[in-house]
Amino acid sequence: MKKLFLFALVFVLKISYAVAEVEFHIYDGASTRAVMNGFRTEKLGEYSIVYALSEEVTEEALNDWYYNFVSVNDYNWCMILYLDSDEPFGVYSSNGLVQKNIGFDKDEYNDYSLGDMTADTITYYPGDDGTLKMLDFD
Repeated sequence: MKKLFLFALVFVLKISYAVAEVEFHIYDGASTRAVMNGFRTEKLGEYSIVYALSEEVTEEALNDWYYNFVSVNDYNWCMILYLDSDEPFGVYSSNGLVQKNIGFDKDEYNDYSLGDMTADTITYYPGDDGTLKMLDFD
């Protein structure tokens, strides 16, 4: 009986440990949209959309998203759309740059394109140490 109890306890602990190791990434639920020409007759490429709360887009999450999703996929651009914003607003990445807290334009087909920078927009570039570095315009 003691062995059975001990076996059950070890089994439960192993299951609990395995569940605790599951990592969440903001890009886990990413969706892909087509980049179309102006007449919408030809597919030119693809872009990725991640939906997240702005508070979830921490420096750590941004680095994870850029280095483990953006830089390893072949999208024309990638974006994170803030779920808690009234306007299309979030993070944009293309050509090695990341812009956080930037606006997006939404067209009649519900596709997004880069919008306007704001006073809160922060631009990052990939550093040599594997982390994003803030680009200082001063």
